[in-house]
Amino acid sequence: DLHISNSGNIYLSGSFTSRIYFDGITLSTLPLTTSDPFIAKLDTDGKVIWAKMPGRGHGPDAVPQLTYDEKGHVYAVTHLMGAEVYIEGEQQENPVFFLGKYNDNDGSLIAYRLITNALFPSFEEMHDLRTGDNGKIYITADLNNLYLEPGEVVESQVNYNTAALVYNENLTLDFALAKGYELGFVPGMPILWFNNDDFIFPEYGNDQMDLLRIGKRGKFTFDQKDVKSNIKIYDEMGCRLEQTNFDVMREVPQTPTICAITNNPSGAGNYITWQLAEDAEAYYVYAQISNQDYIRLGSNTDNYFVHSDAENDKRTYRYKITSVSCGVESELSDFHSPIHLTVNQGLDNNINLIWQQYEGIDYNNLTLYRGTSPDNMEELAVLPDYVTSYTDTEATEATLYYQLRLPFKCSGIDEASKLANGRLSGQSETLEGEESYLASNIAVRYGQLADFNTYPN
Repeated sequence: DLHISNSGNIYLSGSFTSRIYFDGITLSTLPLTTSDPFIAKLDTDGKVIWAKMPGRGHGPDAVPQLTYDEKGHVYAVTHLMGAEVYIEGEQQENPVFFLGKYNDNDGSLIAYRLITNALFPSFEEMHDLRTGDNGKIYITADLNNLYLEPGEVVESQVNYNTAALVYNENLTLDFALAKGYELGFVPGMPILWFNNDDFIFPEYGNDQMDLLRIGKRGKFTFDQKDVKSNIKIYDEMGCRLEQTNFDVMREVPQTPTICAITNNPSGAGNYITWQLAEDAEAYYVYAQISNQDYIRLGSNTDNYFVHSDAENDKRTYRYKITSVSCGVESELSDFHSPIHLTVNQGLDNNINLIWQQYEGIDYNNLTLYRGTSPDNMEELAVLPDYVTSYTDTEATEATLYYQLRLPFKCSGIDEASKLANGRLSGQSETLEGEESYLASNIAVRYGQLADFNTYPN
């Protein structure tokens, strides 16, 4: 085993035959011994601070698990086999797994206790060893004969099972609970999470892996819904993973939601804003080019995008967006399409207005404005949502501009969309302080009985 502390010190354990050298320290096995165990601490430059043999047997002996805490202790689980077994010179009756607590400064033994004590320990195996901030030691193991000190009680059958063990800082057994597997059928049981007297482990079966939580409060397997909503899994690059029965694949990021589309407040085109998606690194914006096909327009790491090439004087657009995380793109969002307003000259100097409704949000009404300039417009009519045309019978020669405004406010958007919120909440001086809205293009009348056109403001 190997661990590197936050300060850069290296803790190393394993086994060796004949001799092993740590700078000026030499450790040697007994004659006819298969292998003996060792533990060592090295500094940040790889120079040995201390090295020792925690015990001796006639092998094969080893230290399969090692860890440390921030209180100046090193913990090691050592496996000693053979007819004669010694822990720091003290002979044991049988082959053993034992837990040792050592001084971090010099490696001296503070205390030890037996974990197992069996004549035939060949089926026993230690899977993982952890320490908590609460001073407790957490172990997972295949057990043949769990060793109990006087007064220690185990409520469930843990022998001949794979089990979880919790010891306190005095190396007294707090509790032991079996997972319920026969020995030899578990391909390893790393501790994924622990807190006080609860563990989370991988659970194997039916060619899949689930999560199992066990502890003093009981034992249960996580529902897949609970796993997805409460547990996040990442790969070595820090990228989020998705799991279905832990057949692991790169997780598809959350699909973002378009908030609103309005005219670009600082130039031509449409301004698109959306709500942020969890873990998203960037967002792609798409526009519809045929009945089923969308083309990518561009991307942004913030939650807005300007489609500056949108020809609002000619047509409307449908937009969808996606989020991207660790090179994986989400599903396309639902589409939004802004209001598109057109103007034409009618009979008796009437002005006919026709528009395509906003698609993507529900609304009850919208307001039609007219004015002598884009910054000087007055309310003409409040219309229900099903109306898509209107005739202005009282237009004067000075009436040149028309626009539709839809009451709406984006919620849950961050600082990046303040520009859009400013646009939504006050396009003209005459509307400052009024309700937020989405705006259509401004339809322009260039002269009485002249051609009509539209332009984005």
